[in-house]
Amino acid sequence: MDQGIAAVLGAGVGAAGAAFTAVVTAKASRWQVRQQAARTQRQTQRQLRRDAYSAILQSVEKVMEAHHTWRAHLEMLHPGTIVVTRRWQAELDASDRDLNQAAAVVMLEGPKLARTASQGLRMARNDWRGALRAWEDVVAHHGPLQDAQDRASQMEQRFNDAYVNFVAAATDVLALPSGADAGK
Repeated sequence: MDQGIAAVLGAGVGAAGAAFTAVVTAKASRWQVRQQAARTQRQTQRQLRRDAYSAILQSVEKVMEAHHTWRAHLEMLHPGTIVVTRRWQAELDASDRDLNQAAAVVMLEGPKLARTASQGLRMARNDWRGALRAWEDVVAHHGPLQDAQDRASQMEQRFNDAYVNFVAAATDVLALPSGADAGK
């Protein structure tokens, strides 16, 4: 083979090798960028969930405080008394709004485990509030107090159980390794 052909073949092999190396390097770089983007997205999602779970826990404290205040007031009333004042109604409404807003983020961003626990917490809050309203009606209309008080206590316990369930679900979700999702 003469030197000219050998030089052309050598240049061709060298160019092919360089092109192959460039393709492999580009693919490796894209893979690395995708992996970093996925890691960043998982970290962002985890922080968003942590913030949402924290907001629920804070709003639950407000719900409990408002409902306990309402219950304490109910326990002091004499039959025939009208119960809820505007101040308490405003506190109750604000605590409901806070919990609903925090739960909305969980419903959008949380995995099924957290969404289910959040929904259970909201339903238990609604039942507790309904039981206190029923007690209020009993007081206002001279009805039998014991059943209303017992029902309110049961619904308060249900709310507390839902709270414990939510905390466990949120803790479980946040403890999952990156990339894993509890029940999608």
